[in-house]
Amino acid sequence: MSGGWLTAAWLVPLAVLLPALFHQCCWRWFARRLVQSGCVRKNYQNRRVVTSGGLLVAATATFGMLTVNGLGWLTARIDPDWPTFAWFCAGSAVMLLLGLQDDRADDGNAKGFRGHFHAFWAERRLTSGLRKCLGGGMTAFLLSVAVSQHSLEVVVHTGLLALSSNLINLFDLRPTRALKAFWLAALCLLLAVPSRLLLLDAWLWALPAVTASMLFFALDARGRMMLGDAGANYLGFLFGFACLVSLPLSAKAVLLLLLVILHLLAEVVSFSRIIEAIPLLKRLDEWGRTA
Repeated sequence: MSGGWLTAAWLVPLAVLLPALFHQCCWRWFARRLVQSGCVRKNYQNRRVVTSGGLLVAATATFGMLTVNGLGWLTARIDPDWPTFAWFCAGSAVMLLLGLQDDRADDGNAKGFRGHFHAFWAERRLTSGLRKCLGGGMTAFLLSVAVSQHSLEVVVHTGLLALSSNLINLFDLRPTRALKAFWLAALCLLLAVPSRLLLLDAWLWALPAVTASMLFFALDARGRMMLGDAGANYLGFLFGFACLVSLPLSAKAVLLLLLVILHLLAEVVSFSRIIEAIPLLKRLDEWGRTA
């Protein structure tokens, strides 16, 4: 065990307990506030459900990250990367707000990139989805300029952050599906860089976020609250930012190509139909979901 583990291992359970406490104390307040602000939308069963629950996920994760790393910094002499955390908070806040405005808007029949750009070209209508696309792209570019070392990194990081922010949204068509897509993406990242498991700081940043998503699972599965575009944006950005700080540039370029392919496929095929057609994926998709 490294010195960091020996002196600060007690922070690891706190990285789970503190977000759990925050979620338990605050989820009802978030639900009431979202209802009061008009964040209610019909789900795939045509039932009205509170949306933009991703605000709760983001608040829970951020509270956990900030408090557990702050405690470690004050008492255990660990040295968190506060500048990187600040960039993450700034980017995720913008992505949340862009998703929130999309949750509260009505874009009619405009779906996917093609639908939103068609609405702008044919109807001269700037949809909330297109605003989210343009705002997310600009945010990804500015953030990439701030954290990158050279122009090639800026290009790759911009595409990675922009497309990963929309990645979870591609799957957010049924309760719990977006959360499972996020967990699968996180697992793939872990398998790509298993050495991260040996680093205490990786646990202290990752556990609050994963815990927040798991705590939201019950609300999503029971139809009490939806992630919404705000939550899908946040989880996607979280995954993209984790890849940005964890992977080598070559791996990030390969991931960017994969994201481009997935987004192009989403324009022409239905992921829901693919999932329904494959028994294993269908069982995984339905797991935990209340009928």
